[in-house]
Amino acid sequence: MDVQARLSELAQECRVRVGSDLENVPAGGGSGVWIAPGTVLTCAHVVPLGLDSKVDVQWNGVTLSGTVIDHVPNENLDDIWPFPDLAIVTVDDVVDHPCAWLSEASPGPELLAIGHADGLKEGLRKVAFRGTHSGVHEFGAGRYWQLKDNEIFEGMSGGPVLDLDRGAVCGVLTVSISQGADRGGYLVPIDGLRALNPARRAEVLGAHDRFHGADDRWTSLRTDLPGRRGLVPGALSVPEETQLLALLAELPGKNSTELLTLLDGCSSDGRMETRAPTALRDVAYALLDQRGDDSGPVIPVVRMVHQLVGSDPTLGIQRDLYDWATALAGRLGRGPELQALRKQEPRPGSAGGLISIEIVPGTARTDRYRLSVSVEHNRHGRYPMYQDKEPLLTIERVREVVTEQLRTAIDRLAGNAEVEFVVPIELFDEPFDELAPIRKWITLGQKFRMVLRDFDRQFDRSTYHDWHQRWQQWLRPSRGIRWITCEESLTPTQFSAELEQHPDIAGVLLARRPTSSPQTSAILRVALDSGVPIAVWRRDSCAEHDAFHEGDDCSGSRFQVAFDPAMRSEAVPDLPETIRQLRNKLAEGTTQPEDQDCLGIVLLWDDPARLNRPVAAVRQPPYDPPEIAI
Repeated sequence: MDVQARLSELAQECRVRVGSDLENVPAGGGSGVWIAPGTVLTCAHVVPLGLDSKVDVQWNGVTLSGTVIDHVPNENLDDIWPFPDLAIVTVDDVVDHPCAWLSEASPGPELLAIGHADGLKEGLRKVAFRGTHSGVHEFGAGRYWQLKDNEIFEGMSGGPVLDLDRGAVCGVLTVSISQGADRGGYLVPIDGLRALNPARRAEVLGAHDRFHGADDRWTSLRTDLPGRRGLVPGALSVPEETQLLALLAELPGKNSTELLTLLDGCSSDGRMETRAPTALRDVAYALLDQRGDDSGPVIPVVRMVHQLVGSDPTLGIQRDLYDWATALAGRLGRGPELQALRKQEPRPGSAGGLISIEIVPGTARTDRYRLSVSVEHNRHGRYPMYQDKEPLLTIERVREVVTEQLRTAIDRLAGNAEVEFVVPIELFDEPFDELAPIRKWITLGQKFRMVLRDFDRQFDRSTYHDWHQRWQQWLRPSRGIRWITCEESLTPTQFSAELEQHPDIAGVLLARRPTSSPQTSAILRVALDSGVPIAVWRRDSCAEHDAFHEGDDCSGSRFQVAFDPAMRSEAVPDLPETIRQLRNKLAEGTTQPEDQDCLGIVLLWDDPARLNRPVAAVRQPPYDPPEIAI
């Protein structure tokens, strides 16, 4: 019997039947699969009563009592269940059973669908059908994989799908495309488990990894699969992978910030997993995609193990991981690099970096926004942290999500961060500097150098020449500064002509906020389109001129008198830091009139060397709803 046939038999031994009152309802219920000791993975619609409900689990001729401990979505629907349509069931009685090896990797072309069906009208009986992986089907908040070239029956829902090429269960069946025809169905990928409770997922996968560390039936068969013996340079062998995951599962869990920091510190190319890790195994798999080359740094996953156990652990799991890393580095000829790493003194602190937050309104609904957050680490480059596919967030929700993401990003940079908000002119007066992601008593603008940048100019190549030229003017003592007073009467055309005649103007300062009038907003837009890289204003309007005051004595003119010296100094002023310190003086309660006149100050600081590029396509693909839930 060949290896694939033996793997098929082992996978079928992991199959269970799940439902209510299975002894008395021969055609009732659905399918499931053992994924950890006493733990079954099935579909949520197979156990529709949800969390804490009692169900039967039949395996090997025995009916066991089970309890649903996770269920997403946790509701009872008559129609197609939303993604991921997954549930976890635990059984009360201890039973000696095999467990399937799970993989989040995209499957190969040959699949084996395993479950139960009533095709011959004798109640649900065991079935196993071959099919082919034929692509991805976006559905709601996730995506299904499609299996074709065989019929999928009612009762197969929740059953495992074996990837015959990789020797792993890659998903569970959920929906038939059309019964009575060989049109196949859809399966939920194993990464759908990420939609479950993160602590539950980490707990279940930890038990899965520990089981396979002690039971080598699946490991030995995967090792013998064709193509596994000739490893890609730097790749783990099957036993090395199994042992690593089993050892990591024995370590204490880490929170999301610790996991992200570990991933950041061990990454060789600065790329970040687009899905936040919830367990050490997620960090390991993300790093295994970054093997590096022969001249590069220590293998990232080996660096991770070093970070976890140090240079000289003595006993227990830490020592086992230490020996695992030593053996892997030796096999790959990277032993000297690992030894050099172990001799290094730990480096305190962080190299720091820049947090970039992009907020863009929708075109159909301008009151909804698409948010993107990325980090540019000074050592590792730029990587995404968060990105919406569509503009769905209200501005209130944007503030909440930004605060959450800032907290994580600041932790990743060990507090050594600068922050930029890349937004269109309509959002220039939003009080982003008043967010408090770390402590409620200190705002973002007080703690960090924080600037605005113009979103629209990032993609308008016609401004690039003037933008670079005026930035160079800003770096010179002879730079030009132009104040727009409260009583400015320039039209946009006149101001554009003025800027064309004065290419030395590098900063435009507004006595009133941009949204105080259409004319002021238009003047600022002209400045940005003419390449002016620096703009400063107060978020407050001018109370005197709002009341139709005439004359020079107003809050706008006092702001000009107070702030102009900082702009005129011969040394190039570090405006982001100047304004950060000014905010702290105001929060401290300074009594200096010139400081009080700068209350609510805002800085647009737009270095053309830092073009903000999109980190991913922003499209929601259409989908055709599946036809029949099974």
